Amino acid sequence: MTGFFGEKLLDDTFVMVIQMNGKARDSFGADAGISQAEVEGLVLGREKVRAYLNGEKPKKVIYVPGRLVNLVV
Repeated sequence: MTGFFGEKLLDDTFVMVIQMNGKARDSFGADAGISQAEVEGLVLGREKVRAYLNGEKPKKVIYVPGRLVNLVV
């Protein structure tokens, strides 16, 4: 038997945390196989991130697959 509902649950999504200068500012659900380029596009398009950046580009983007992305501004 594989579980109460008869199916195995697979972790195909996770919560991606967005940090700015080391402080958590936002998060969103993401697919497990998402690429760094896709993550950066999604993060930079989020309203909270754009408001914090004030039209500037981040100096550095640190991506930890399956966990978080940290923008250094």
